Amino acid sequence: AIDFVSFMDENFLSNPKRVLEICDLLEEEGLTKVIHWGCLGDVACAKYDLLQRMKDCGNTYVSYGGESASAKILKSIGKEWQTSEMMEKAIQETFRAETSPAMSFMFGFPEETVDDILLTVEFWMKTDYHAKPFFITPYPNTEVFEKHKQRILDQHREGDQSDLKALENFLTKLGDATDLAANISPWDDPTLLGLRELATAKDSERIYRWAKAKGLPITVRD
Repeated sequence: AIDFVSFMDENFLSNPKRVLEICDLLEEEGLTKVIHWGCLGDVACAKYDLLQRMKDCGNTYVSYGGESASAKILKSIGKEWQTSEMMEKAIQETFRAETSPAMSFMFGFPEETVDDILLTVEFWMKTDYHAKPFFITPYPNTEVFEKHKQRILDQHREGDQSDLKALENFLTKLGDATDLAANISPWDDPTLLGLRELATAKDSERIYRWAKAKGLPITVRD
């Protein structure tokens, strides 16, 4: 009774030859009208002809890792090759193929500024895209965790608990990246949560007014 499959390979689109082979096999087995499926991919590989073939063989969505529309943030996480123009093109080409683009974004980067947030919100407004961003989650043994390890552990330490116990406490909070498991941003928790809610509502005007009232530097509009 399986009627939907998700391919969780984050580089699914990076090998078009393999994607087309999978499409051919789905077609040969008579499954294109029986099973619908979704996948992940990077924006550089979002080509219309490939997406159209996938759609014809049952694909209903492609999930892209946008992360941020700020070039500075993208560079800080090793995605400097990705641009907001590429992200916009991926959304357009996916819609053109009559498939749904699901592009994920994150807030709470250590070097995040109001400019970075506004750039992302204004990207959503320009592309008429709706998103509720995840919070950057510093999973253990990742580079971002090691860099901010003490700050993370201190947030989850109760009393004079050891680092190991604090780590155990942190691990129990992991699972849903829409929840704030650890805050490594320049904002306090209420501010970060509030900025995420205003951004989700695409309320760039209130974000701008709040930043001006706080005397924070803004260059996106000024």
